[in-house]
Amino acid sequence: PHDGLPLNVNHHEKSEGEDVIVTKQVDDDVAPSVSVLLKAMKKDAFVSDLDIVQRYVNDSSWNNFYASMSPSDYGLIISKVDDAMFDQREVAVLIAKGVENFTCEHVVLALQNGDNIIR
Repeated sequence: PHDGLPLNVNHHEKSEGEDVIVTKQVDDDVAPSVSVLLKAMKKDAFVSDLDIVQRYVNDSSWNNFYASMSPSDYGLIISKVDDAMFDQREVAVLIAKGVENFTCEHVVLALQNGDNIIR
């Protein structure tokens, strides 16, 4: 069952005697939002939040979402990263690179919402 998250489907194609795995977005109509990203982070406990955020950052349909991210959304996402020791800092930097008007308020809310270990 599909729960509104973008799904990746792998299929095999033959290319001059070689198997090639092609990954395609199945559900391109899901609007980028904090709730979609957080749901994806929560859904798959076997994939790091950093990898999930990286996948969404690399998806050009999410560029406007990241570019206009509010400080409160930024802080909320940081607060939901599971592996505070390693991934919180990396996720914060990864997302910050895409925010067009990154402000001190973004930093303050990331620090307030992040784990003590990254402060």
